[in-house]
Amino acid sequence: MSIQTNLKDLTPRRDKFKKVITLLSGGFSSRSSFPEGEITVYPWDSSVDAWFQDRAQKGKQDTLFYDLLERLCSLNGCRVTDFVAGDVTTVLLVARSLRNDGVLFYTSKCPSCGLTDDESITVPNDLQRVGEKDQDYPGFDKFTLPECEDEITTSPLLVGQEMDIADRSDEDKRNIPSAIAAVLYSIQTVGGSEPEDVVELFNWYQAISPSDVALLEDRINTLNPHLNQEIPHKCTKCDTGFSHTLSLDREFFRRRHRASTGSTVASNVGPHDGGKGNDSRADKPA
Repeated sequence: MSIQTNLKDLTPRRDKFKKVITLLSGGFSSRSSFPEGEITVYPWDSSVDAWFQDRAQKGKQDTLFYDLLERLCSLNGCRVTDFVAGDVTTVLLVARSLRNDGVLFYTSKCPSCGLTDDESITVPNDLQRVGEKDQDYPGFDKFTLPECEDEITTSPLLVGQEMDIADRSDEDKRNIPSAIAAVLYSIQTVGGSEPEDVVELFNWYQAISPSDVALLEDRINTLNPHLNQEIPHKCTKCDTGFSHTLSLDREFFRRRHRASTGSTVASNVGPHDGGKGNDSRADKPA
């Protein structure tokens, strides 16, 4: 006996609920795969949940988010290692939101009085876009550090570079912490010349002034295309201003929580004004 369904369309949900979005990087790292800077994102459903949890329980975490990326979007021939690292976050957040019509639910907590609130936000529209590139982007940026007056050429990190940073030996990580390595791997040239290796870059990095370091790191972060995962809030009880971070950890992705009935995107949720955005870290996929 056949089932009796009200569905008029039996197209698999993967195709029925997919969404085409524009990559913040404009797809510069693989123009042939993303000629218009667009990518098709598929919904993160229970089958992906099962895969994700199984993979995490088996301890296969080194490439967990990157392997997940291949299941949640059409790379159209682009190798994962050639994908812009900052775009990974966008794909994962959009895919997760598709299970709830483009909305993500989360719980904010005031650091002052401890009040918690169920919140929701539309992805990617309600998150600040940082470092967004257009179709004319050449794949690099140039700027001059004010004190040493060195001209620097940088490029957004690719997934392959983040993998290389994470795969370094323990000794290499002690000598050059991953957060600093992410900055150094972003640098293509100093004074118009390519560095011989990362050690040479690190020695230069250690020698420049604190203000040049701050500007260098800030510029690399703001030029890196990504969604700002910091969501500003104001406590309804004590008026304290604070930010909630949409952290891409396993706990976040296991959540099945929905905001209480009638909850909508909070009026105090919106883009930061001139904020730096969420820092990208090599050992934590962007």
